[in-house]
Amino acid sequence: MPKDRQFRRELKEHMYKANHHVWAKYYYDVMHFNCKDDLAKITAPALLMYGSRSDSFNTYIKTYKKELADVEIFVIKGESHQLPTRQPSYVNQIITGYLLSRK
Repeated sequence: MPKDRQFRRELKEHMYKANHHVWAKYYYDVMHFNCKDDLAKITAPALLMYGSRSDSFNTYIKTYKKELADVEIFVIKGESHQLPTRQPSYVNQIITGYLLSRK
């Protein structure tokens, strides 16, 4: 059996061990949760970093700017997701600069 099929079989067996009621509730809650309703409640300063290729996140940038009282947003060109592992030096530079500007 090819490795990919073996992995899928093992994953399927593992999933059958899980409590399906818990997973059903999780998926229901995720599909019916809207964090935009609570954004205005956030009063702490926020630093957000996204890759320019992260379309799913970039669609919310205007909302974050509108709803968050104190937000700074950095978009890293050419990146998608997992910024700390893909651009660790640049991410550290952004965080350090952000913190130093808050003194």
